[in-house]
Amino acid sequence: MALIRLARNLGTGRAKNVAIALAGRRAISFHDSDDRPHTDKLLRQSRVLALRGLRGDAGLNWG
Repeated sequence: MALIRLARNLGTGRAKNVAIALAGRRAISFHDSDDRPHTDKLLRQSRVLALRGLRGDAGLNWG
């Protein structure tokens, strides 16, 4: 876990993009202060990420 403190408020989207750029990890999970995630959120996400041949929708513009 890491704490990244920005010099000014960039908004949620831009702040998350900075975190992704700095993380250097294969998987990242965000938990906002107003979220009430499912108890098994990370387990469910990791199971999906482990699937072979998984691709994002073309509309997402993922490389």
